[in-house]
Amino acid sequence: MSKPSPISYLINGLKGLFIGVANAIPGVSGGTIAVITGIYEPLIAAFGAIGDGIASIFTKDRSWREKITSALPILIPVVLGLAVGLVGFANVIETLSERFPMQTQFLFIGLILGSLPYLIKQTGKTEFRWTYLIPLILGTGLLVWMAIINFQMGSRDSLIAAQEVIRTVTPMNAVILIFVGMIAVGTMVIPGVSGSFLMLLIGMYATFIKMFTEGNLPVIALFMVGALLGLLIVSKIIAWLLERFHGHAYFGIVGLVLGSAAVLWPGFSFDAEGWISILAFAVGFASAFFLGTDRKEAFRGVKEGGVE
Repeated sequence: MSKPSPISYLINGLKGLFIGVANAIPGVSGGTIAVITGIYEPLIAAFGAIGDGIASIFTKDRSWREKITSALPILIPVVLGLAVGLVGFANVIETLSERFPMQTQFLFIGLILGSLPYLIKQTGKTEFRWTYLIPLILGTGLLVWMAIINFQMGSRDSLIAAQEVIRTVTPMNAVILIFVGMIAVGTMVIPGVSGSFLMLLIGMYATFIKMFTEGNLPVIALFMVGALLGLLIVSKIIAWLLERFHGHAYFGIVGLVLGSAAVLWPGFSFDAEGWISILAFAVGFASAFFLGTDRKEAFRGVKEGGVE
């Protein structure tokens, strides 16, 4: 493996930033953004290497340092960028979502649909089988179902206001916080599935927000334990699926990504707001399409500097 270049660190950090911003917004999936930016499979491989390294610490296998070290060139910049996205830019995007909801949602829909040509190209690595349509339909159906549930739930602000916030650590609360961490971050690596939306669905989104804004370190620590467990477990499962059932896995990803556009659909009006929304969609679509077609040359340094 060649030495990572400074530009590869910068690009990975920017991709992490976009993932962080996406994960702070209910209905938007950080996993989808990872797919769009072409860092999804390298990240899954990196998390798998970390998991293997941790597991080998407790065995006679002494290669754990090499396994963990091999993942750091891609994980460090992505995690740093993700943190910056969550803390520094999520409020900006949230404000845009509140003041310009239709335009912001159409921008993300454009990003999602613009990535489909790249995803379809990825499915071409294996010969097409009719059974690939099963995960495609299931993935799309799951996200359409989530869109219907999201619509029926009503106002997000009123739902958050009605949720109880966990601020003290008890044995039962510890189990809940670890479980929530596993859901929030474990689902982050599944394209199309929003961890923040699932937390909203199970009544834990207010706790997630308050633990960080209030700086509740014991609660944050338990949440992070669950986050690490969820990340390692889910990424290991996805890595296994991509290795053993690449075609089925990628058609499932296409279904999830396609269905996530339904989750974000804000409606449409034939006025100035609507036409600006179409422009936002075009910007998002073109950006994702460009990343998909030119990624091989523009981001060659990422492969050289990360886990393949």
